[in-house]
Amino acid sequence: MHSQLAGVEEFLIAIATAMLATYASILFPEGSCFRAQVLGSLFCFLYGVSFVLSLYEITQNLIITGITRFCLATLRSFGLGFGVAIGLWMTGYGGPENFDRVAAQCTNSNRNGTIDPVWLTYIYPFVAIGALMHLRVSPKYFPICLLTQLLALKS
Repeated sequence: MHSQLAGVEEFLIAIATAMLATYASILFPEGSCFRAQVLGSLFCFLYGVSFVLSLYEITQNLIITGITRFCLATLRSFGLGFGVAIGLWMTGYGGPENFDRVAAQCTNSNRNGTIDPVWLTYIYPFVAIGALMHLRVSPKYFPICLLTQLLALKS
């Protein structure tokens, strides 16, 4: 994709993510969480590294590059948020009861706080290792990272 369309591509991804999450929360009201779906899907597109690097540059007296990087990351993050808002608007919610489902807090009440052992046993290791690979964690740290993730999941 051309570099001129990079912001548009992320904006369209945010719109599509919000639309799909809205449809999922309407079709599966007991088994889906709108906020978790949107944030989980857009996690890879958030600009956390740019924010941290900009703060590092500002503390190292590289004011111009730090502020520029910070402003760019902020504007792109606002673009993602605006894309989610546009996606919600485009789906039209489908009435007040659907709006309540989308706006509701996510709870584990339908699962009684338990996680399906099939998911935990078979799918979770692949998802966790994929996330670690995406974050470019060295494979020698995988066991301690997986242990930490499992402890966080069980707490």
